[in-house]
Amino acid sequence: MSDRFGLFYGPRGDWVGTWNEGRIRVRVEGAVDAPNAGQVARLTALVDRWAEVSAEIAAFGRALDRVVLQAPLQGGFASSSCGFDGELFYEAIMVREEDVRVTFYTGYPDGYATFEARLHEGRVVEITAFAS
Repeated sequence: MSDRFGLFYGPRGDWVGTWNEGRIRVRVEGAVDAPNAGQVARLTALVDRWAEVSAEIAAFGRALDRVVLQAPLQGGFASSSCGFDGELFYEAIMVREEDVRVTFYTGYPDGYATFEARLHEGRVVEITAFAS
């Protein structure tokens, strides 16, 4: 089950690995003896349609007026300054019981923000930013 992602039990009490030739970190919850099978299945389904998911993340970002900073930071950026019309560099996919989080960066604004797309039932519902 975990061979595709090379999942191993991590120090934070979850299962971590990589995907896409090691370029994207993946994380699922689980017990000490095994990762959560349902979350691994959701992760597998997500990466199997990665071209569609990544295109939706980019389109969602381009359609935003503003990207809000995650707490404790305040404020945000005009989405037009965030580089969503260029290449997105994906870092991690985190599957949790309630949702999936995908982190990525663009190099904008000024290269100091990382973005997080939150997906619910496989669809993007929010993109926020935090300091890199």
